[in-house]
Amino acid sequence: MDCFKAYILMCGLILYSIASAKDFEEKNKVKPTISDNFRLGILEKPSKNEKVIMSVSHDIELNIVEELAHWYKVEIEGREGFVHKKWVEKVRSHERLEIHAFNVGQGDSYLILCPNGKNVLFDAGSGSKRTDEIYRESLLLATDHYSRRLHYAIVSHPDIDHYGLLPFLSETFLIDKVFYVGEQDDYSRYFWGWLSTVKSYSIKNETDRNLEHLDCGDAKVNFLSAGLVSKAKKSRKNTMSIVMSVTYGEFEALFVGDATTETESYILEKNHISSKELSHDLITIGHHGSGVTSSSNRWLSSLTASIAVISSGHNNRYWHPHNTITSKLEVLLPTTQHAFNYIAGLKDTNSQYVWHSASTNKAILQTQTAGNIRFITDGKDLQIKTELLGNIEFSEEFINAN
Repeated sequence: MDCFKAYILMCGLILYSIASAKDFEEKNKVKPTISDNFRLGILEKPSKNEKVIMSVSHDIELNIVEELAHWYKVEIEGREGFVHKKWVEKVRSHERLEIHAFNVGQGDSYLILCPNGKNVLFDAGSGSKRTDEIYRESLLLATDHYSRRLHYAIVSHPDIDHYGLLPFLSETFLIDKVFYVGEQDDYSRYFWGWLSTVKSYSIKNETDRNLEHLDCGDAKVNFLSAGLVSKAKKSRKNTMSIVMSVTYGEFEALFVGDATTETESYILEKNHISSKELSHDLITIGHHGSGVTSSSNRWLSSLTASIAVISSGHNNRYWHPHNTITSKLEVLLPTTQHAFNYIAGLKDTNSQYVWHSASTNKAILQTQTAGNIRFITDGKDLQIKTELLGNIEFSEEFINAN
């Protein structure tokens, strides 16, 4: 990426963050981010060696009197003291669900901000060194109103473009719990060594009781597949992808990682799903829009959806997303009043891949053309804010159009 492109990306990121800040409403209060069985000490002065004047449990809200560089002066029951920002997070005034799709290049990363203040990072794919830094800054902006803390990190499957940046992020964020599929030999030696330094859970299947540790409040998380053993050696890692749905009110989102056609068939057969019975407002498209390994005709015909997200790198060598996938999505998705630009790779008459640009009134959102994408819902209406394409609002009628 040359300097000009990096400058444009950073400008877009700044505008994206301004939009985020304007839309976020919060009380002038903080609450501890400590575990249930601990208490937070409130200090007499803003220094870690000062006297503790009282302590509070994890569910107590503290009124902000003054905000300092690294501390809050707080008040509770008429008494004032200081707490470090590292151990508290601001309290939101309106419950809602947010989903951020990050532009990480040829990889995947989605952040889910739950109504209860917790967050879930679904994959943390890798890009270039420069885009990795931009990704980290994007994640900081997205979580700034909560804390520099990732409550849950989910590794959908053992491909480095889905997990490679977690150790890098742990230098900035406190990561509470990591869920992963696969075995030691499936991961890089560096990542496996890092995994031993955090609280992690090996997930064997979608009913694994370890998944009960994940709490997203009123947003219900359901696992459709996890750790599926493939019959085909070549696609073994992709087939074990964690497939997860999140439901909040009338809004539903589906995250699929690099799930293969074998994974898709397993989900459909296990749940006895036929045409148009798998209903989600927002769907992610498997394997960055591959028309070879994912998104079978049977899978897409079983879905009803309003918005599709494809995470892939600009001018990537795999030509993701494939034109066959965007063509299928044109049929699947309802028509909108908004125009969306997308890029797809397809073969010409000489069987050489070329880039194809198009405009459509179907909500096919790609990170390579939209940049970071932010979805905000109260369980009925939906707002979309993009880094590069502007903002979009969808009504309850649209997201339930199918």
